[in-house]
Amino acid sequence: MKESKLTKSQFISIGVMLFGLFFGAGNLIFPPFLAKEAGEQTLWALVGFILSGVVLSILGVAAVAKAGDMIQLSEQVSKPFSRFFVFTSLLLIGPGVAIPRAGSTPYEMVVAPYLQQDGGNFLPQLIYTVIFFIAAYSLSRKPGKIVQRIGRITAPSLIVLIIILVIGVATTHHNIDPTVLPPYNDGAFTGGIIAGYNTLDVIASLAFGLVVALALKQYGVSKEALPKVTIQIGTLAGSILAIIYSVLAYVGYTMSGYVAEATNGAQILYIAAISAFGRIGAVMLALIFTVACLNTCVGLLTSLSEYFHKLFPRWSYQQILLLLVIASAILANFGLDSILTYSIPLLVFIYPVAIALVFLELLRNKMNFTSLFTRLTVYMVLAISFFSVLYNTFNVDTPFLSYLPLYDEGLGWVIPFVIAILMYKVKTLIFPNADTF
Repeated sequence: MKESKLTKSQFISIGVMLFGLFFGAGNLIFPPFLAKEAGEQTLWALVGFILSGVVLSILGVAAVAKAGDMIQLSEQVSKPFSRFFVFTSLLLIGPGVAIPRAGSTPYEMVVAPYLQQDGGNFLPQLIYTVIFFIAAYSLSRKPGKIVQRIGRITAPSLIVLIIILVIGVATTHHNIDPTVLPPYNDGAFTGGIIAGYNTLDVIASLAFGLVVALALKQYGVSKEALPKVTIQIGTLAGSILAIIYSVLAYVGYTMSGYVAEATNGAQILYIAAISAFGRIGAVMLALIFTVACLNTCVGLLTSLSEYFHKLFPRWSYQQILLLLVIASAILANFGLDSILTYSIPLLVFIYPVAIALVFLELLRNKMNFTSLFTRLTVYMVLAISFFSVLYNTFNVDTPFLSYLPLYDEGLGWVIPFVIAILMYKVKTLIFPNADTF
């Protein structure tokens, strides 16, 4: 059978769709705040942010396409580990953190500031989140339509709105403050990498890989061609992400002198929009936040419903989708600050494991990893991440790991992971027939 090829229009639509799935609330607010905090070290911080927020995410999509899905990817460690990892990851990018964050962020950033700050805003927030999640549910009911709806309508509209905002900011007067603030004063590059964790995109990529695979199969792409085409799609989506991150960082950097008291990127974008367009800027920013968060929410709901349907086949896609929407809408009304408080420790714990799985999968064919090596390496990263959370989040002393390079920055797992792979490579060169480890 002759392999079906994507047309240029289909290729661009799926790439733009993948960009839209990734580009949610965190992707909007982190780059401008990063630039404001990093000051004259913005470039290095941005490079680190793009590395962890874009490059690793696209590699994650490719790894899932190669393995089949998130379940098969993690089962190469063990089935018990797979159940733990998949459940925890789906909780993070699903109703536990990412979807409620997508529903609450637009309200808190562009609606709540116009209301009285007297603690009586529960009803407006409830009304907003109900409308938001009804829209998300409606767009997620038919997964086969996601390319047309996001790739050809909402995501391109989002890109146009952001470009208009940045052009407006570029034509206004600037006030740059080069002051470098923590954590970027101790290492802008590593600080940018950690900031990229907060986007959740590496973990989300393991779910979005399934959405891309389903879209490509819908257009007739063969199973054998999926990894190659997925990498090409991911490269397009990643390029758009990197460009948008850069221009948003430009906004934060050029406005840094005006926003010294800002505590998040949404405040910076609000001030920038108002200074460039007046009240119309506030409306534009509300549209940007709502469309960005809606795109991501639809992508997460679609992919998670597919995954949970695989895990629990007795439940239909539509039933699981409805449950996810209801749970996420309820949690969204607890507020953004509450969501972020418990999400950060979970992120620091599970994110390195996701990155390790991605690299092990992409290197598997060339390195010929054994099951034992895969299992021990992932468990090592898991253990270091666990103690890193205790140390960096809960101030628990872990003296037996404090000697690891980058441990204080939350990257203590990186060097042991690299050394383990190098040692395995040396072992295969010296003992090519020893397959026990």
